[in-house]
Amino acid sequence: MKLRQVSRERRQTLSFLAISKGIPAITVMREIDVSRIVAGGQQRSMTAITIKAISDALRQYPQLNAMIKYGSASTLICPDNISSRVTLEKSLNGVSGVYSRVISNTDRLPVADIDRALQQFKQEDAATSEHYEKIRFIQRLPPWLASLLLRLAMLSPKLQAQTWGSFTVTSLGKNGPDACIPLSGSTFTFTLGVINEKPSRNPQDMAMSHVATLSMIFDHRVLDGRLASEFLAQIKSNMEGVALESSS
Repeated sequence: MKLRQVSRERRQTLSFLAISKGIPAITVMREIDVSRIVAGGQQRSMTAITIKAISDALRQYPQLNAMIKYGSASTLICPDNISSRVTLEKSLNGVSGVYSRVISNTDRLPVADIDRALQQFKQEDAATSEHYEKIRFIQRLPPWLASLLLRLAMLSPKLQAQTWGSFTVTSLGKNGPDACIPLSGSTFTFTLGVINEKPSRNPQDMAMSHVATLSMIFDHRVLDGRLASEFLAQIKSNMEGVALESSS
């Protein structure tokens, strides 16, 4: 038996987990009927459609665009815009890790623009992209110093809002599980499970429905279960009623 240190390429993950572990999180789930999206040929990624649906729901519930200020028990930060934090798995020096990017004003952007931003994020090289320069700097530091600097940065409401976004969406890919309960980071953290077929609820309809489970983790300090359920129901309605884009 031997002991070894966690690779430096994963140190930023450990630092973020240390900050988020104190969030009192609750999980709720809803089954989303994505049959219309599948029938439309999924011109855009399900992640982009999910981000748009959440952003539109948050615009309908503006009081939920808030987060507890780091280091405080009762002070809320209320951002001026709706932004989505997206987590991506990338490899650096042969080590896989979770990296994040934030898309601003996602309630104002069409699904196509959100999708283009996601594709750009996926193509970025964690070893060379300027967007990950601070992360690479943190990885080079001793763990205790990296954690300290990150905690100090979070004392700035502006930096906290820019880092965490209004909500986080974690994509697990086409081979992901049916459902996933992620660790909480932002006030809301979402994952969409894989799409499965099931018999239609309409007995007159012989076609199969396509469904996926949307999981929502929320900070109990910001809202309670009843409002969280209403919010998730609105997201479900937005996704199932999404305006489909025609093929060009």
